[in-house]
Amino acid sequence: MVPRRREGWKPSHGQRENTQPCNHGPDRETQLSPRLPLFETQKPYIVFPGFFKFHQTSNLSYTLGPEQLIKDARACPEEFSLDKQGFIFRSWSPSPISWDVESHITGAYLPRSVPNSPTTPLRALNVYNQPDQSPAGVLDRLRLALPDEDMDELLGQYRVQIFNVWRPISSVVEDWPLAVCDARTTGKDDVVELEFVTPELVRLSYLAKWNENYKFYYLSHMTNKEVCIFKIFDSAHLEDPDASEATMGCLHTAFKLKSVPPEQARESIEVRLFVFSSRD
Repeated sequence: MVPRRREGWKPSHGQRENTQPCNHGPDRETQLSPRLPLFETQKPYIVFPGFFKFHQTSNLSYTLGPEQLIKDARACPEEFSLDKQGFIFRSWSPSPISWDVESHITGAYLPRSVPNSPTTPLRALNVYNQPDQSPAGVLDRLRLALPDEDMDELLGQYRVQIFNVWRPISSVVEDWPLAVCDARTTGKDDVVELEFVTPELVRLSYLAKWNENYKFYYLSHMTNKEVCIFKIFDSAHLEDPDASEATMGCLHTAFKLKSVPPEQARESIEVRLFVFSSRD
């Protein structure tokens, strides 16, 4: 639900002494984009390369904001939940996957569910690996995948949520680890809708603004036997923004660790699940 580092999340490399009981390793600092006056009058956009030959490909511009901490959750992964913070860390050891063979990934990895998840397995419509989406972008994606009659039924009768499942492919992630933000520290005013213009359609995503209240976490030395599941959309939040069990979604990014050699590049996979459940 938040832009990746290629879209402007600029990291620094400072460290601070740990002062939180949840964090036994050093906290990390990062710098996020501030609230830009440009976006008060003009919607941010990115044009697919080569689509318009004589058009500005993007109006995005960044100025680094103050540094913010990213805390290590390694000592207390059980303190997080999908309903409150909007993310969880879990152990998971699926069968070996041939990551160089696309058919093996789509046939063996994507259909699986994550065991020991705190949520009951529900009907999954589809699995995607694509840019994050605003509420309008979610509806556009569903319209591409569903007949109109199914669309009306699902939106009228069910709670719609989107979860991302992020997992390392290499044995251990050392460089550019995933960082997720406590959803309770974000609100509608912290994001602005971004248009990603392609030859097929205009994808609607979210671009995050800087806010000193964000609380980011990462899992140090995350292995390929661990996953992070985080929520990026919940229709219940649109219906009742004050509901404690229906957070807006989880901002996420990645950051550079200064001590990691450049040859230890991160390898990871992230899939997206559209989930429909009863409104109860």
